[in-house]
Amino acid sequence: MAAAAGTAPAVVSGRPWWRRLTIRQLWFLVPVLAPIATVAGPIEDGSFLWHVRAGQVQSAAGEVLRSDPFSFTRAGEAWRTQSWLMELFYNALDALWSDLAWVAMFRLVVAGVIIAAVMIAVYRVTGSHVVTVLGGILTFWLGAAYFVPRPVIGSSALLAILVLTLHRRRSWAIVPLLWVWAAIHGSFVLGLGLVVLEAVRTRRRDLGELAVVGAVAASLTAHGLEVWTILFGFLDNREALEFISEWARPDLTRPELWPFAMVLVAIGVAAYRGGLTPRDLVVVVPFILFGFSSLRAVFPAFVVLMPYAAQAVSAQRSKRRPGDGSPVPAVIGVALTVAVVTVVAVAPPRLGDKFPVALVAELEAERLLHDEVTGGYLIYARDDLPVFIDDRAELYGPEFFAEFLAGEAGELDLASRYDIDQVLAENDSGFVELYRGQGWPIVAEGGGFTLLRRP
Repeated sequence: MAAAAGTAPAVVSGRPWWRRLTIRQLWFLVPVLAPIATVAGPIEDGSFLWHVRAGQVQSAAGEVLRSDPFSFTRAGEAWRTQSWLMELFYNALDALWSDLAWVAMFRLVVAGVIIAAVMIAVYRVTGSHVVTVLGGILTFWLGAAYFVPRPVIGSSALLAILVLTLHRRRSWAIVPLLWVWAAIHGSFVLGLGLVVLEAVRTRRRDLGELAVVGAVAASLTAHGLEVWTILFGFLDNREALEFISEWARPDLTRPELWPFAMVLVAIGVAAYRGGLTPRDLVVVVPFILFGFSSLRAVFPAFVVLMPYAAQAVSAQRSKRRPGDGSPVPAVIGVALTVAVVTVVAVAPPRLGDKFPVALVAELEAERLLHDEVTGGYLIYARDDLPVFIDDRAELYGPEFFAEFLAGEAGELDLASRYDIDQVLAENDSGFVELYRGQGWPIVAEGGGFTLLRRP
């Protein structure tokens, strides 16, 4: 009897899976192993670095952060880190492999999980090895810019796993998944929203019930009901995000975003061929709109939309043979191989040129003016030096970011307003020109940065 469309036929061979691997299945290695080419690069994400320090602080204190311990401009103000569980995980990894030697392995494994999950979702729809590999390549292409070691990469992995879970009848894993998600990133509401939309699309009452239980579970993390306060505080400071590049509107003419454009085209083709139903639009339309909301939203929207885009090549049109089997064994084998190789080959990463590594030892333990990227690095590198600003938009708010930009443009003397004694900025920054003009001497230069001190 022929297999129903969208379901995998039974494997006729009784041989072990490793003896059933075919050349077609081995093509799954290409996109899953592709992240190896990117994880060895330098760390250039200041936000990730302050998350590492937050894990150290919380581990030493034995409790989650509830006020700002890092800045002198917001010191002691109410602030809760939404990613406490991931930060504690960072600290545990750092205890095993110091000096951030674990970062490459972490990025590789999580990126591999994301790519593998998307590929399995595509394979379930198409039954085609070629289309599945293409989906994996597009996921890597787009994800290369998003596979940063920040907690958001864990959010992307949980979203990809949730997409797989939702298409199974036994979806009990949704509840613990949402609990973990709420403990590592505020975007858990994205997963919660997807469950609700799928409940409406499929008219499955069990998904609606799981969404309610999942919301309750999210309220039972270390922050309790304050997890919602964190979210609302973030939304209240939405204007501050306009000062951070990753929250800008996406420009699909940029080559790194072309995979998202391709998915949108494929969705149009699927709709034209009748592969999508009107009820599918309940999920598709909101996530298309979400993807256009910011650069940061493009990748999670892509992950959710990929199975719908794959409808452009239906399982009925594929030429899969019964002996081809499932991609899962190959993916599992690759994941284990990658993990072992990475553990053996792991080495301390180099901090990127975005950070004033050459000058950090020259800083006095006194108030310092710098930008938000440098702030994230300094939180990690100097625990004795409170920062002026970093990228925690929900803490500083839009007014403070606007004030900072006015100071950088020379329209406001931040050093006088905040009683600052030293300035550390990139050589071409407006701060260097402003305070050199006021007679501040240059104390040191290096790595593209200049350090000035009050005369």
